[in-house]
Amino acid sequence: MNKTCPSCYYINPDEASFCMKCGSQLKVEEHLTQHLFNEDELPTKDIDITIGDEEAEPPPPPPAIPIFGAKVSLYLLDARRTIPVIGINEFTVGRKMPGSDVVPDIDLTPYNAFSLGVSRMHATIKVTDDDVFITDLGSSNGTAINNIRITGNEAYIIKHKDIATMGLFRIQFLIRLH
Repeated sequence: MNKTCPSCYYINPDEASFCMKCGSQLKVEEHLTQHLFNEDELPTKDIDITIGDEEAEPPPPPPAIPIFGAKVSLYLLDARRTIPVIGINEFTVGRKMPGSDVVPDIDLTPYNAFSLGVSRMHATIKVTDDDVFITDLGSSNGTAINNIRITGNEAYIIKHKDIATMGLFRIQFLIRLH
């Protein structure tokens, strides 16, 4: 069974999460319910999470500072990988598409970027002596900083440990400028 894009009506493969033509998120046909808790119903202590017989371990925290002497490192939260950025002060982040000449400086393709809604040229990062800036390059699924969506083609300051969400792909910035 194929999924039809609600925006452009393109027919996508069943496994697609985002439209292959326009990048819109494809609807999931599930019924969702919402339960609102009274304040006295909220848990008051830590809850043990188990999967099968094993306790689930939280992901390891990112390093406190960028690694390998880099001014900026990108910690890919879901992949639990750190990418140090060395030797360049302005770079693009996105995903490579087979057969295309468009290749970002930081390629997120190996980390499931397509299904998480990362555009081929999603954002640019600029490192100055005093600040780090991010600019969404008009991506299909947008960019948010600490869950606040930013306007495309405008530069925003990124601080140490800020989280940028590109589509649904989460990156924590580890910054050491001085």
